[in-house]
Amino acid sequence: MKLPCCVRGTLFVSIALPGLACNSGLSRDEALRGIKTHTTIRATDEISIDGISQGAPNEAIVRATLLGRTTNLKFRRFDSEWTWEFVETKVGGWIPPEAAVMESRRRQGRDRPMAAALQSGPPSFQSRVLNTAGIQSDRCSQFH
Repeated sequence: MKLPCCVRGTLFVSIALPGLACNSGLSRDEALRGIKTHTTIRATDEISIDGISQGAPNEAIVRATLLGRTTNLKFRRFDSEWTWEFVETKVGGWIPPEAAVMESRRRQGRDRPMAAALQSGPPSFQSRVLNTAGIQSDRCSQFH
Protein backbone atom coordinates (compact mmCIF):
# COMPACT_ATOMS: atom_id res chain seq x y z
CA MET A 1 0.00 0.00 0.00
CA LYS A 2 1.48 3.29 -1.09
CA LEU A 3 0.89 6.25 1.24
CA PRO A 4 0.72 9.85 0.07
CA CYS A 5 3.85 11.92 0.59
CA CYS A 6 2.35 14.12 3.32
CA VAL A 7 1.20 11.08 5.32
CA ARG A 8 4.65 9.47 5.13
CA GLY A 9 6.26 12.69 6.36
CA THR A 10 3.81 12.95 9.24
CA LEU A 11 4.44 9.34 10.25
CA PHE A 12 8.21 9.87 10.18
CA VAL A 13 8.04 13.01 12.34
CA SER A 14 5.65 11.42 14.85
CA ILE A 15 7.91 8.36 15.23
CA ALA A 16 11.37 10.01 15.08
CA LEU A 17 10.93 13.15 17.18
CA PRO A 18 10.11 11.49 20.51
CA GLY A 19 13.23 9.33 20.15
CA LEU A 20 15.40 12.34 19.34
CA ALA A 21 14.06 14.32 22.29
CA CYS A 22 15.11 11.56 24.70
CA ASN A 23 18.65 11.36 23.28
CA SER A 24 20.18 14.26 25.18
CA GLY A 25 23.90 13.96 25.88
CA LEU A 26 25.71 13.73 29.18
CA SER A 27 25.94 17.10 30.96
CA ARG A 28 28.73 18.24 33.30
CA ASP A 29 26.33 18.09 36.24
CA GLU A 30 25.31 14.51 35.42
CA ALA A 31 28.95 13.46 35.00
CA LEU A 32 29.96 15.08 38.29
CA ARG A 33 27.01 13.48 40.07
CA GLY A 34 27.88 10.08 38.52
CA ILE A 35 31.44 10.33 39.84
CA LYS A 36 30.59 11.71 43.29
CA THR A 37 27.93 9.10 43.96
CA HIS A 38 30.20 6.19 43.02
CA THR A 39 30.96 3.92 45.98
CA THR A 40 34.74 4.48 45.77
CA ILE A 41 34.60 8.27 45.98
CA ARG A 42 34.85 10.10 49.30
CA ALA A 43 33.15 13.41 50.09
CA THR A 44 36.59 15.05 50.50
CA ASP A 45 37.91 13.94 47.08
CA GLU A 46 38.60 16.77 44.67
CA ILE A 47 36.96 16.23 41.28
CA SER A 48 36.75 18.46 38.24
CA ILE A 49 35.27 17.89 34.79
CA ASP A 50 37.53 19.18 32.01
CA GLY A 51 35.44 18.12 28.99
CA ILE A 52 32.89 15.68 27.60
CA SER A 53 32.98 13.88 24.26
CA GLN A 54 29.76 12.25 23.15
CA GLY A 55 30.79 9.14 21.20
CA ALA A 56 27.45 7.44 20.66
CA PRO A 57 23.93 8.28 21.87
CA ASN A 58 24.39 6.10 24.96
CA GLU A 59 28.14 6.50 25.53
CA ALA A 60 30.33 9.44 26.55
CA ILE A 61 33.99 9.96 27.43
CA VAL A 62 34.60 12.45 30.24
CA ARG A 63 38.01 14.09 30.68
CA ALA A 64 38.26 14.62 34.44
CA THR A 65 40.80 15.34 37.14
CA LEU A 66 40.25 12.86 39.93
CA LEU A 67 42.49 12.44 42.98
CA GLY A 68 45.13 14.64 41.37
CA ARG A 69 45.26 12.69 38.08
CA THR A 70 43.71 13.75 34.79
CA THR A 71 42.24 10.84 32.91
CA ASN A 72 39.38 9.71 30.67
CA LEU A 73 36.28 8.16 32.20
CA LYS A 74 33.78 6.16 30.17
CA PHE A 75 30.09 6.66 30.92
CA ARG A 76 27.14 4.70 29.55
CA ARG A 77 23.47 5.48 29.68
CA PHE A 78 21.06 2.78 30.78
CA ASP A 79 17.43 3.87 30.44
CA SER A 80 17.64 7.50 31.57
CA GLU A 81 20.63 7.36 33.94
CA TRP A 82 24.32 7.74 33.14
CA THR A 83 26.71 5.31 34.87
CA TRP A 84 30.48 5.64 35.25
CA GLU A 85 31.83 2.31 33.98
CA PHE A 86 35.55 2.52 33.20
CA VAL A 87 38.77 4.52 33.61
CA GLU A 88 41.33 4.67 30.80
CA THR A 89 44.83 3.43 31.65
CA LYS A 90 48.08 5.05 30.48
CA VAL A 91 48.42 2.45 27.73
CA GLY A 92 44.88 2.91 26.41
CA GLY A 93 43.09 0.03 28.11
CA TRP A 94 40.01 0.36 30.31
CA ILE A 95 39.71 -0.76 33.94
CA PRO A 96 36.85 -0.55 36.46
CA PRO A 97 36.67 2.61 38.60
CA GLU A 98 37.28 0.58 41.78
CA ALA A 99 40.70 -0.58 40.56
CA ALA A 100 41.72 2.88 39.33
CA VAL A 101 40.68 4.69 42.50
CA MET A 102 42.33 2.08 44.73
CA GLU A 103 45.61 2.46 42.79
CA SER A 104 45.43 6.27 42.99
CA ARG A 105 44.85 6.14 46.75
CA ARG A 106 47.73 3.70 47.20
CA ARG A 107 50.01 5.93 45.13
CA GLN A 108 48.99 9.02 47.14
CA GLY A 109 49.70 7.25 50.43
CA ARG A 110 53.09 6.02 49.22
CA ASP A 111 54.15 9.29 47.59
CA ARG A 112 53.51 11.62 50.53
CA PRO A 113 56.09 10.13 52.94
CA MET A 114 58.59 9.69 50.10
CA ALA A 115 58.22 13.33 49.04
CA ALA A 116 58.67 14.55 52.62
CA ALA A 117 61.79 12.40 53.07
CA LEU A 118 63.32 13.60 49.81
CA GLN A 119 62.69 17.24 50.64
CA SER A 120 64.12 17.12 54.15
CA GLY A 121 66.76 14.37 53.99
CA PRO A 122 70.27 14.17 52.57
CA PRO A 123 70.82 13.54 48.85
CA SER A 124 69.88 10.00 47.88
CA PHE A 125 73.28 9.25 46.30
CA GLN A 126 76.62 10.21 47.81
CA SER A 127 79.79 8.85 46.29
CA ARG A 128 82.30 7.46 48.79
CA VAL A 129 85.09 7.87 46.27
CA LEU A 130 86.49 11.39 46.56
CA ASN A 131 88.67 11.41 43.45
CA THR A 132 87.30 9.44 40.50
CA ALA A 133 89.66 10.88 37.87
CA GLY A 134 92.04 7.90 37.93
CA ILE A 135 89.40 5.15 37.84
CA GLN A 136 88.94 3.19 34.61
CA SER A 137 86.97 0.09 33.93
CA ASP A 138 88.36 -2.90 32.09
CA ARG A 139 85.91 -2.24 29.28
CA CYS A 140 87.27 1.27 28.67
CA SER A 141 90.90 0.15 28.62
CA GLN A 142 90.22 -2.30 25.77
CA PHE A 143 89.61 0.52 23.33
CA HIS A 144 92.71 2.62 24.12
